Amino acid sequence: MISLKDVSYKVESEDGDPVEILSNVNLVIKRGEKVALMGANGTGKTTLARLLAGVLTPSSGTVEIEYQNTSNPEFRKNLGRKVGLLFQNPDHQIVSVNVERELALGPENYGYSSDEIHAMIQEYMDRYSLEAVLKSHPHKLSGGEKRRLGLASVMILEPDILILDEPMAHLDMVGRMLFKEELNKILQDDFMTLIYITQNLEEVLDFDRLVVMNGGHIRKASSVAEALNEGKDLEKYGIEFPIRLEFEKDNSIDRQVIKDKIRSLDLEKKSNEESKIVLECNYISFGWKGRNRIISDLNLKLFAGKVHGLLGPTGCGKTTLALLLGGLIEPENGRIELNGVNANQSDLIRDVSYIFQNPERGMFAETVFEDIAYGPKNFGYSGGSLSEAVKNAFNLVGLDIDRFKDRSPHTLSGGEARLAAIAGGIASNKNIIIMDEPTEELDLMGRKRIKAIVEKSAHDGKTVFLISHDSDFLFEVCDYLMIWRDSAIDFHKKIDLYGSPDIFENAQVEMPKILQFANRLQLMPDFMAAGISTLSDLHSILPPKN
Repeated sequence: MISLKDVSYKVESEDGDPVEILSNVNLVIKRGEKVALMGANGTGKTTLARLLAGVLTPSSGTVEIEYQNTSNPEFRKNLGRKVGLLFQNPDHQIVSVNVERELALGPENYGYSSDEIHAMIQEYMDRYSLEAVLKSHPHKLSGGEKRRLGLASVMILEPDILILDEPMAHLDMVGRMLFKEELNKILQDDFMTLIYITQNLEEVLDFDRLVVMNGGHIRKASSVAEALNEGKDLEKYGIEFPIRLEFEKDNSIDRQVIKDKIRSLDLEKKSNEESKIVLECNYISFGWKGRNRIISDLNLKLFAGKVHGLLGPTGCGKTTLALLLGGLIEPENGRIELNGVNANQSDLIRDVSYIFQNPERGMFAETVFEDIAYGPKNFGYSGGSLSEAVKNAFNLVGLDIDRFKDRSPHTLSGGEARLAAIAGGIASNKNIIIMDEPTEELDLMGRKRIKAIVEKSAHDGKTVFLISHDSDFLFEVCDYLMIWRDSAIDFHKKIDLYGSPDIFENAQVEMPKILQFANRLQLMPDFMAAGISTLSDLHSILPPKN
């Protein structure tokens, strides 16, 4: 059993005033219970997970596991065998030179014999399909392989309690399917206690209980079924009610009613007229040293005032392409043009804001304000113009400048750090913005904020290029949706994809749920003709709920 009694946790800020992350938290989790932990970014979910795992100790109150206080030094010595924690970002817990050594690390620290360790590695290597990468450096693995390694290195000690912090983040469709298979095994283990942190309600529909956090407090604890009955009311806690649940469980939806409703719609359709070409790739190729070419003879056009999205499986070259477009690496062959003129790396660095896949990992300044100000400073901003640029960036990403400006970046939650890092990427006000997986680990308000940033940037005439596994978000915000398939990029006006549903499965990427709904009702041509592409469009044709 897990018990938290009046638990609070504080961190120091640069101005010396403590910031309270958790306040008087009380919670009991029974042995074998499967608990989903949800809530907006910055509400204390990851802090709570680290307290349970013994990585942190509470500022006040007690955390007990099987009636033992986790602050007790003697109990903490063996806590790693009792509680396993998979970090929000697997790179943060990988420390060894290869996969085999990473698997051996835990058993070695707890004094297992060489023969025992060898047998344990063999068992978990097979269980998590790691044999092919056993001698590989962990940081060369794909996102899915890192997730499997992280879980294997935690599970190898056979803990009674498993804590998974955003385990599906950054996984492609295949990686998510594989992880779900392992998760289903854990859910069927009556003796394993599971605490699962996520922003996606669909991932936890089969769990026993949903615990909702807000403002450092537990606001709600109920069965998942009870929580689902509240539907849209969950959104006040930053939890998005999945659109799939709005229509898939309602088998009474009449196809003809939907068809007639579509005919009566007068939707405002986005213009997809091709405007000025701002950034163009002509037969570019690139391969990392010691590996085969990952990009070969690739052509691409990006337009002013338009939003472009790119879907593709892990390892296909999406991030490498972003590095090329951002001027951080140089193509081996071919050329990249800016406004019709051949561009070198310095030209691209000057004109392109590239926001990395995990931008928070690049935050290094002592305060959030200084980190956001770093880019504008290097591009000539100073004095009042610098302060104004930083203030505008804070406002655009929805972070309160007075609350966050003096905080250390390392005291932020994952979602807060993501937004602060994005603010640093856009503060220089460049004309081309590239975002790599911008919505991962963000709550409902964070996703809405990213959407607003994207839409405002395009409205202001900027060129926006988004890379993501989140096909729903891309279909919602993009004018053009590109799909990486067979070493090439298929370029589509997004509405045209209603006429090519097979392209998603062939490319091993997830079909947007709006397309899935249209396909289920055999209304693909109707949705295409009406230009239905956003959640508001979908809601306008759904029958009212009783």
